[in-house]
Amino acid sequence: MVRILINQFGYLAIWGITFAGGLIFLRRGRTHGALSVLFGSAILLLIEAFYIAIMFLTRTRVMEAMAGAKMYQVVWVPQLLGGFLFAFGFLQLARASRSEG
Repeated sequence: MVRILINQFGYLAIWGITFAGGLIFLRRGRTHGALSVLFGSAILLLIEAFYIAIMFLTRTRVMEAMAGAKMYQVVWVPQLLGGFLFAFGFLQLARASRSEG
């Protein structure tokens, strides 16, 4: 349980740093790629927070384990969408920085 919790907080930190990087690119005027990075990382931040909340609720037995498992089964759709948005925005930012250099 502790190893999984450390892993989830690590993912939360990584997506938080990525979100901050998207804000930096947005302030520098790279709005087209930065918005996809921001939306994708925000979705993934919310999903990681949701995972941690469900883990705590099932561990403290506020929620049944089967209900938490069913929620985990549905969450892959927004997680996949957030990953694609992040990847699409990252590729756009990479292409824009390559053309400037």
